Amino acid sequence: RAAQAAVAGVVHELGHAVLDALRPDLWSNPAIEVSSTHEAFGDCLAILATLCHDEVIAHLIAETQGDLRMQNCVCRIAEEMGNAVYHLYPSPGRSPDCLRTAYNTFEYVDPETLPNRAPDNVLSKSAHSFGRVFTGAFYDALVFLFDDAIADGKSPQEAVAIARDHLGRALLNGIRTAFLSPKMFQSVAYAMMTAHPPARSA
Repeated sequence: RAAQAAVAGVVHELGHAVLDALRPDLWSNPAIEVSSTHEAFGDCLAILATLCHDEVIAHLIAETQGDLRMQNCVCRIAEEMGNAVYHLYPSPGRSPDCLRTAYNTFEYVDPETLPNRAPDNVLSKSAHSFGRVFTGAFYDALVFLFDDAIADGKSPQEAVAIARDHLGRALLNGIRTAFLSPKMFQSVAYAMMTAHPPARSA
């Protein structure tokens, strides 16, 4: 588990570099949703990378009994760091289990209406905070695709892999083709749903 958490943290930071390479026009853009997209992309990439390991998938299925709508080792982002921050800097709304969770109930609101800072269980304009809206939608999509594959008769392990691969391709194609916009979440989501995946070599 410790190694998994460390890998997820590294991949999150790598995600910023990947996004800078794919979309240099997003770098240092002042729009709240653009910087929040950067943070969400790192978390989404960390989820996808974590799910590349069969042992993690097996643990995920066992931990949730096949119900990915439960909090689990994959949706909890930066578990060790979150626990350390919780004990070092106690704060209302802060979770002892992780820094952020991809399985959340946050709903989109105009970020300009939010406070600059808020407790961890409340949205704010902070990119790490507001990015949880996109990350939560991404995880919801993963669960939907998993359930759809299960309904098609796939095993839980196969269903996770199918959902991971489909959503990973959609994210990368979407982030490449999304129009730069102050409403970046909407732009990326639309591009994810409409972008065509690159042709595979035979």
